[in-house]
Amino acid sequence: MGNIEKTDCKEDVENIQTFIGVQNSKPIARISKDGEIIRRFNSIAEAARFYNIPESGISKVCRCKQKQTYRMIFRFLSSEELNNMNQKNFD
Repeated sequence: MGNIEKTDCKEDVENIQTFIGVQNSKPIARISKDGEIIRRFNSIAEAARFYNIPESGISKVCRCKQKQTYRMIFRFLSSEELNNMNQKNFD
């Protein structure tokens, strides 16, 4: 047989997820100073690409380690908010 390297199954899954862009992401939203949702994102990485800013700053804001990044406020979306958004899409 060829040179097949024996790897851990978990490592293989993580490699595949990274390759196809699927990870343990949580939906987030950019929030106005009034608390209204400005824009929804599927992940911190997606928001970082959209605004062309580092993921680390968005992550710190979502985890309440700092108040804002690049004058923007972000937070994780709750399951209730996600359900409400999905309902609006089907109405």
